[in-house]
Amino acid sequence: RSNPLVNLNYAVLLYNQGDREGALCQYQEMERKVTAVKESGTLDFDPEMVEVAQRLGAALQVGESLVWTKPSKESKCKQRAVASGKSSS
Repeated sequence: RSNPLVNLNYAVLLYNQGDREGALCQYQEMERKVTAVKESGTLDFDPEMVEVAQRLGAALQVGESLVWTKPSKESKCKQRAVASGKSSS
């Protein structure tokens, strides 16, 4: 099966290299995979993955459409923190 974390990591890499369009494509693919996992009943995501996805979603201006977490009040502040979030991954 497909792991959404692979797409998230690739999206972060593309975003940090300035490829916003490629990052958005990978982010949307990650969301599709998360939806598939959610439908299968296995909804157990690493909290760090959720945080990075929220940051990247905010930076790509798609953070409000996350399919697996509630939008946080901090998402607008996190928009500027995406680049710093990559250092731990």
